[in-house]
This record gives sequence, C-alpha cells and structure tokens, in this order.
Amino acid sequence: MPSRRSSISAALRTNRELGKLFAKLGTAAHPRGKVLVAYRSARRALRTVLRQRALAIKQGAWLGAHWEAREVMSGLKDSVRVAADTTLDRARALGWKQAVIEGRVWNIEPQMQYVDTVAMTDAIVSVVEQQERAILATLATGADPALILGGDTTVGLLRPDTVIREGTHWLATAAGLALIGALRPAMQATGRAWGKQAIAAIDGVTTECCLRVHGQIVPEDKKFHTTGSPAFAEYQDWPDFHWNCRTSGTMVPLDEADDDLTEILLKQSEDEQGKRQDARLRITEIMETLVGKGTIPDARRRTDDTEAMTELREELLALRQRGGYSG
Repeated sequence: MPSRRSSISAALRTNRELGKLFAKLGTAAHPRGKVLVAYRSARRALRTVLRQRALAIKQGAWLGAHWEAREVMSGLKDSVRVAADTTLDRARALGWKQAVIEGRVWNIEPQMQYVDTVAMTDAIVSVVEQQERAILATLATGADPALILGGDTTVGLLRPDTVIREGTHWLATAAGLALIGALRPAMQATGRAWGKQAIAAIDGVTTECCLRVHGQIVPEDKKFHTTGSPAFAEYQDWPDFHWNCRTSGTMVPLDEADDDLTEILLKQSEDEQGKRQDARLRITEIMETLVGKGTIPDARRRTDDTEAMTELREELLALRQRGGYSG
C-alpha cells in the first residue's frame, strides 16, 4: 500500500498544477495567459472607441459610446467566462486526482462530490461586470475617459489583475472542495479522528503566511492558524490562504500525525525562514557598504562603479529577485 509520503507528494503535485493553472489565466511571467490576452484585446478596442468619441465631441457632436463599449465588454466577459470554465474544471479534476491517491494511502474509497464551478465562474465574471458598470458610468457622466484605460503610471478601470486574483482564489477553492468532499464521507466511516495538514510550495516566492503554516496539522473540523502575511484571516479552514496562494492540503489520521514526515516539513519551513533572515541581514550589510563607498545603495549599476561595487550590486539584485528575501 502507498505510504503517507505518496499523500504529501500528491499535495505538492497539486501545488505545481495550480501554479500552471494560474499561468493559464496570466501572470507577469506568463503574459500569454487567456485573461491577459483578452484584456489586451479589449483595451485596444476601447482605445479606438474613446478616440472616436473624442473626435466626435471635438466636431460638436456627442457620442456616448455606450453601445460600442458594451459590445467590447460583452466580448471580454465571454472570453473570461471560457477561461474560467476551462481552468475550474481542471482544478476540480486536480482535487479528485489527489483524493484518489489519498484513498489508496489510507485504504478508503473516495466518493466524487458535486462542486459548483458554475457559481465560481459567475463570481469571476462578476468582477468584469463591476468594471463594465464603472466604465459605462464614466462615459455617461462625461468623466475623464483616461480613467478607463489609465496611463503609464496609473491603473485604469479596465484592469485584469483583480479578475486573475479572483480566478486564482476559486481555482484553489475548486481543488480543495473536490478533495475534501470526496474524502470526508469515507474518513467518517472509519471511526478514526482525522486531521488536515497544510503543504506549501517552498521556493523564493513563498509568502510568509504559507511558509509558517507549512506542515501544520489541525483536527479536520478546526482551522489552520495562519500567522504570516499576507493572509485573508488569522484562522482559516483550508487553502487558499491569500490571493495567488499555491498551498494545498492533505489528510492524515491524528494518531499518525506526529511522524518523521511532519518533522521534515516543519524543518523545511524553519530552514527557509533562516535563509531569508540571513539574506535580509546580508542586504543590509551590502547597502551599508555601498553607502560607505559614497554611492547610492541600490542594485542599479552606474558608469563610475568600481568592480567591487558592481559585484555588490549584482549580489543585491540576486537577493531581491528571490521574492521572499526582499524584506
């Protein structure tokens, strides 16, 4: 029979696959994500609508541009809905796949449960609808159309980040509900006391919240204590614990929870937190050294830098690029 190590490995696999689904929506590292592409297309179309509106007003006519803007936003909502439907189905399948593996580990039979991903899609699309209402109100009241698209240093009403953020929340929720829903009836039938364990994806961009909760076990009907930042709340039932959270969870009988694997997970968290503290101290040391050399203490290279200054700036940049080490 598979060991608990298989259960933890399945949770880590869910983390990785959730990260890939986030990328399907779009991230800074994945600009071809479906939501980002849809927003770029909508932005180009709205820019044309606003340009035509401005020209009409200049010529003495009034062009509200409501129908044109509605048409653009309708297309955007359709694209976001398709992206949400597709990725949510895959997230739900991730949760079920993990449930099957955990069922083998604990010799229980998971039962697939209904997960209402339609309501989740509606929640994601509703963010686009809020933007649409604000855009139409801006056009109707004659407010500055620059509010819609924003500028080089400003964010307009038409913004994909809030939609993607909402999307990542529901992707993690779909996977978690599929897992818990499939396992809970079988776990209850065993008569054993069950717990749940948080399993984070440990790397340079793991948040303090997930780093601190990594390896934590609580009874199945209790909440995790999420002390780090960012976090939705101090006590939470199941991941996701914050926006864009890649942490997942796994189930374990409480009488088997205090094992070597839990110690390993807690040690991983402790080691990473120690590395981050060392890195913060090193960042401070580098900046103080640069100040002592009479130059600005940042990572941007300058033409009058000495070789030693260049090396310090490169080290500083490397430390800061590893997200968790930036302070």
